Amino acid sequence: MADGTRSQDFKKLEDSFQILKEQQVNSAKETAKIKNTLVEVKEFMAAVTFKYDQVAAHVYGKQHESVPGGSENQGMNFNQFRAEYSQSQSFPGFGTRTMRVHGLVKKQKVVILIDTGSTHNFLNQEVVERAGVETVDTDPLTAFVVDGTKMISCVACKDFKWEMQGAVFQTDMRVLELKGCDMVLGIQ
Repeated sequence: MADGTRSQDFKKLEDSFQILKEQQVNSAKETAKIKNTLVEVKEFMAAVTFKYDQVAAHVYGKQHESVPGGSENQGMNFNQFRAEYSQSQSFPGFGTRTMRVHGLVKKQKVVILIDTGSTHNFLNQEVVERAGVETVDTDPLTAFVVDGTKMISCVACKDFKWEMQGAVFQTDMRVLELKGCDMVLGIQ
């Protein structure tokens, strides 16, 4: 009888060890997923920082080194610039990672919001109409604005050009009815 109890106890121990091994393997897999996600977040932040640095370099007329994630630019601390400019120039309701600058579209003044929380570039429908910008129909894109409102863009401007501080930029833009600015430059 003692042998049967001992045998059952060993079986329970073996089962417990097997469960612990499975949990350890699952934990290792989850840890690997988390590490991969952290690497993706780091790369994303480097891309965002790079875009900020590019725009800031043009706005302030500084030369920009084209090394993603690097901010070793001449004469300006871009991390300090981003923090100060975000706090003082952000639109009410937008996150602190926004920057408002002025530009030109076909020689007409526009307000541009650089927003690292935005996944795409957007152009206000009013600017399209006012400046006579050419548009094309596209697949619908659902966008959620900062207040949670869901908007759908079915129109785009391909190779859209605008000017800031004498520098000409060109990119694809989605058209939306924006409030508070004429353009939103996201991380696209």
